[in-house]
Amino acid sequence: MDVHGKNVVATIDEEDLVKETKSFDTYTSSLSEIRDWLHGHWVSHVAMESTGVYWKPVFNILDADFKVILVNARHLKNVPGRKTDKKDSQWICKLLLAGLLKASYGMYPGNNESGGKKMSGRTTHGNKYLKSLLVEAAWAATRTKGIYLRAKYDSMAARIGRKRALLIEGHKILNAAYIVLTARLSYMAYSVDEFEKKRNQKHITHLQNELKGLGISV
Repeated sequence: MDVHGKNVVATIDEEDLVKETKSFDTYTSSLSEIRDWLHGHWVSHVAMESTGVYWKPVFNILDADFKVILVNARHLKNVPGRKTDKKDSQWICKLLLAGLLKASYGMYPGNNESGGKKMSGRTTHGNKYLKSLLVEAAWAATRTKGIYLRAKYDSMAARIGRKRALLIEGHKILNAAYIVLTARLSYMAYSVDEFEKKRNQKHITHLQNELKGLGISV
């Protein structure tokens, strides 16, 4: 999330979601809309820049329902070509998904573009060698026990098949490498325990929303 005095720009993205960026007012009712919107997409982790005091009311609304990461503003200054609130929001989302965010104050509470041009996220015939290399890297990661990429692969393979899961894993590796190199950050992946908690929380939130739709309060 990119938080300002008059608006909050939020981006959601994951391999089983369509990436979406929305802008909300900072009235309490609008912040509640953000919470409901995130719940509706099974979001479990939220990251926001901790500049000034604008983050505080947003944090207060979301803290009870999500794992909120307050990001050190200096950690985001290496982002190439940051010019709009939408791009800032999408970049923070990308860093979060890649496991490359550091929390500020020690706190950790409970569209591809290049040069301004939109680029396709699909693997094309022109980079077949890169695709092959990434699949090999993804396969090696899936054979390593006790790491996030292995746990994520096991979860996806059961739902979408091993071939597609490997391609998604390869894309995650490429995405993380790109961010590490362009923003000059250290790679910090989710732990397996954190991944399991995130997956379980998604399932719990989904069931709660189902019950809410039936008029049952939990």
